[in-house]
Amino acid sequence: MLILLVLAALLGSSCAVADQAVLADGGGALMPIVLHHEATDRQRELADELAGYLQRISRAEFEVQAGGGSSGIVLGTPEQFPVPEWREELAVEGHEALEAFGIRTGPERVLLIGATDLGLDRAITRLLMELGCRWLWPSEAWHVVPQRDRLVVDLDLTDRPAMLSRVIWWDWGPWDQQAREDWERWMRRNLMGESLKIRCGHAWQRIIAERRAQFDEHPEYLAYRPEVDEETGEATGGTRGGNKLCVTNPELVELCRDYAVDYFDERPEEDMVSLEPSDGGGHCQCPDCLAMGPIPQRVHWLTNQVARAVAEHHPGKLVGTYAYHLHSEPPSFVMEPNVYVQITAGFTRGQYSFLELIEQWHEHVSQLGIYEYLNVWAWSRDMPGASRGANVEYLAERIPYYAEHGATTMSCESGANYGPNGLGYLVASRLMWDPEADVEAICSDFYQKAFGPAAEPMRRYFERLDGGNEPLVSDHLLALAHQDLAEASRLAADRPDVLRRIDDLKLYLHYVGLMRELNTPQEDQERLETLFDLLTFAYRTRHRYIVHSTGIRGRYATYYLRGIEQPEDWDWRNKGAETAWYTGEDYTHQEVEAIFQRGLQRYEAKQFERRSFSDDLVPVDFEAMPGAPRCRQIFQGSREFVFYSDGAPLQLRLQTGWIAHYRDRRPTRWQVAGWEGEPVGSGELPLDGEWHELSVQVPAAGRYRLHVDDAGAGWQIDYAPGTPAVWPLEKGRRIYGLGGTTAAVYFYVPAGTERVAYYVEGTAHSVLDGDGNTVAELEAEPGEVITVEVPEGQDGRVWCLRDLKFRRLWFYNCPNYLAALAQDMMVPRELVE
Repeated sequence: MLILLVLAALLGSSCAVADQAVLADGGGALMPIVLHHEATDRQRELADELAGYLQRISRAEFEVQAGGGSSGIVLGTPEQFPVPEWREELAVEGHEALEAFGIRTGPERVLLIGATDLGLDRAITRLLMELGCRWLWPSEAWHVVPQRDRLVVDLDLTDRPAMLSRVIWWDWGPWDQQAREDWERWMRRNLMGESLKIRCGHAWQRIIAERRAQFDEHPEYLAYRPEVDEETGEATGGTRGGNKLCVTNPELVELCRDYAVDYFDERPEEDMVSLEPSDGGGHCQCPDCLAMGPIPQRVHWLTNQVARAVAEHHPGKLVGTYAYHLHSEPPSFVMEPNVYVQITAGFTRGQYSFLELIEQWHEHVSQLGIYEYLNVWAWSRDMPGASRGANVEYLAERIPYYAEHGATTMSCESGANYGPNGLGYLVASRLMWDPEADVEAICSDFYQKAFGPAAEPMRRYFERLDGGNEPLVSDHLLALAHQDLAEASRLAADRPDVLRRIDDLKLYLHYVGLMRELNTPQEDQERLETLFDLLTFAYRTRHRYIVHSTGIRGRYATYYLRGIEQPEDWDWRNKGAETAWYTGEDYTHQEVEAIFQRGLQRYEAKQFERRSFSDDLVPVDFEAMPGAPRCRQIFQGSREFVFYSDGAPLQLRLQTGWIAHYRDRRPTRWQVAGWEGEPVGSGELPLDGEWHELSVQVPAAGRYRLHVDDAGAGWQIDYAPGTPAVWPLEKGRRIYGLGGTTAAVYFYVPAGTERVAYYVEGTAHSVLDGDGNTVAELEAEPGEVITVEVPEGQDGRVWCLRDLKFRRLWFYNCPNYLAALAQDMMVPRELVE
């Protein structure tokens, strides 16, 4: 009964206690697997697969036979084995319910009925999960198939997915056929798949390629680009070409209609044809296109024209597109009913944020999905907590939000990088099926099934590296993670299956160390040697799926060979020669242990006191630090400042649109609120690169929050020296400083502090005490915990980090508030009282 309750929490279906079914006992099967006498080939495959798993679990051989369905483990569809009370739940209407299924157990019969063969596959997976099977990660080592003498099941349920398409796919693709098969099995066994096959990818370039002769004959179908005299700025003519279309050309519109209609003529099994523009810019600038309106208006108008032709010739078929890049925003008109729009969770341009786009598109389209970036190797490099797929809290919030706002599909760009993201991918798969699934139950089930006696230290390990906890990657963090795995290994010493999974994570920590080496300054030859180690690691672990080996293979030259000539035999694209780093077999347990022991010795946890402080900030009359410069505060992205007023208006100024390239975005928004969130003042400022004076009346003396949202266009803030003002740090959040921002920042060292401890990713810098004396000189750090002894009499003072340009900064035992000058500083009330 306990496992039934856990599965109900994991998958959220409606189920009641049924009559118990005993499938096997003492190594003998007590029921055959029964198929309809006109079973499909797919049903026979599924029956054989189920028999194989049941035998692995119980050691019993299950016979597969044809029958009437009155007894046995019955597999089929409602047409083959009708269940009147499931008629509504398993009714297929369009794409709805293609994956629906029902399971009912009894003393003589177990019914596994799918609305279709796809639904039957889901039912079998659900039954195997009930029996304790899990496919946690793609490699065989992470498949859990329990051993039991007696197989007992109690189930009475029907279920179907909340989203019609649920795909976590690997950019750069699987490494080889084995990787593809492992990924497909992992997807299928974690209830992912497509009742509705989404086709929204970039398509204009494909249309041009497939209709090459017509485009060669009619260059006017392609985008027009005016040519301008560089000296006078006057138009001198123009050219047509590229991979964008002149959407106002009537013959081009007809060509696109024909393309879509032909697409379904040739592929009747497809649900959707994409009319998404090719990637990048370069849209047509001919007078007719410009007269139609902005790019979203033009792009989506063409989609509607094609959708009408598809509706006429292929009723029920869809036309897909993204809300992405230059055409992120909805048009002024409503999209045709057979248009499917996926909103991308990144790379959007225009007046609205991603979440605002979801709200906006609701009014313009009847069918909506989400393109989510769970991992992009170029962004995360597979480092701990660096991607959305590594953030369980993010997934637990966002996926239900998408479902609540009408999303019926999710396409998730990711990678074969389960070392940092595996638990997140598992959580995402469950939530896409059922957005109300219990995330804590999913995580607990993962720890218990994967690690058994080592579940607790492994929970600590995963939570330590989870993106929601903002892991600060450093030797200190690696030391703590090594300690977690060492404890887990001791607890699971008699469990080879668990140790094999822990080995994967030991190798992952080795990868993190290699990446940290690449992020430190190195001579060319040293960098080549480190990179070669990384590449051979990617090759040797390609079927462990710890890190995204194909992503590394595809991107290493871009990021790590800049200015360095690549050895000729490194180029994996040269099919006619051996690739030098395609060498070595998979790591043995002995090799893994030797690597891990070196890591245990290498990484040392720093010793320091951790302190937390209130946000009850008060101004203090600190003296100016001799010879210390003022911080220039220029940012890209939203930030918050805290001001203190004695009741007088807040006086400040903002320079907006600091990045000229992004001045086509919406205006910068600012808001001043009281400490409890009550609004005081707000407004919008144009992205003109100019300074704008603000004088904000406040109702009383006290703390006020200033929030600035620049839509990514960059902004600078300024106010009179001595104004009580600080900006809060957020643990793990990257600071996008511009134009020398944070060349000097000031922080407060509480009284009684013996050793300042902080994490930094940034340039070489000096640490100055309250008298402006240099107490430490630090080299550039890709990310490390720094400790600095506090000289006598220098606690209870404002200190300075001089010449620091940082990406991340976090204090472990000082308040995480920075000031532009010492005399601006505010500190938590408890530290001055």
